Amino acid sequence: MSTSDLGISMTNERIASGEARSTSGVKAAKGGSWFEVLAAALGDILGDRVNAMMDAKNRMVENYKETLDPKSGEQQSKEYMRAMTDFQTQSQIFGIESNAIKSALDSIGNGLKEISKR
Repeated sequence: MSTSDLGISMTNERIASGEARSTSGVKAAKGGSWFEVLAAALGDILGDRVNAMMDAKNRMVENYKETLDPKSGEQQSKEYMRAMTDFQTQSQIFGIESNAIKSALDSIGNGLKEISKR
């Protein structure tokens, strides 16, 4: 499975589970097209991923404090490394989802453009 397929699969799972149902205030009934509603929902997915990245970054900052106590320093170091690993993981997932969403929106947009020419 390519990273694009993985990203599309992850995005589809979030949509199917209802996790990506928020539309950031864009409503088709109030002038927004279904394409805008879809784009807003997909944007919310990326926003959630950025929030997870920021949470991991904040945990990294909290746990990066110098200490004289080797025991607490070791534990602190483990917590820092967990947060750093989480940040790296969230960053990679963000990249995968971002590319998948861009590909999906490009494909749909190009399809709509072709349909409108006819």
